[in-house]
Amino acid sequence: MRDRHSRESQKKTSITSNQIKNMTENTTPFPDGWTYGHGICFVYFTFAELADGDFSSDEASVIKTKCAEWNMADDTLVEAYKFFAGKSYGEILALANQCWGWILASDDLTIENKKAMIADLKSIANADGKVTADETDMLGQFEESVMALSN
Repeated sequence: MRDRHSRESQKKTSITSNQIKNMTENTTPFPDGWTYGHGICFVYFTFAELADGDFSSDEASVIKTKCAEWNMADDTLVEAYKFFAGKSYGEILALANQCWGWILASDDLTIENKKAMIADLKSIANADGKVTADETDMLGQFEESVMALSN
């Protein structure tokens, strides 16, 4: 198992929707108690569904496995999905960008943690047996943003 951000640490880093608003330009509120774990799940869901327009059961299975590797409680996964479900394409993209920006800016998540997220996204992309050009482009952008932090 990879060295992941522990569930205990997620509890300590829980932030309020007002704090997230102050950290981002968009004022879309996240639920109270939102954690890095929720943000990671949200990015994974976004990548699975929006990158190729299909959220397959294979992708869902990989996301569940990857979140377990992060030592996330199933509740975190469910809460993040409930927040994700029913949102418009534009809302999902805006929220995922907020989550990704928050994750990138976090000092609580190491560069290695962020690289592990990229590896997870690659696994999600490969889960359904097809990696689209959009998925490849998104992965490239995510990788560049993480690599920029290590320079």
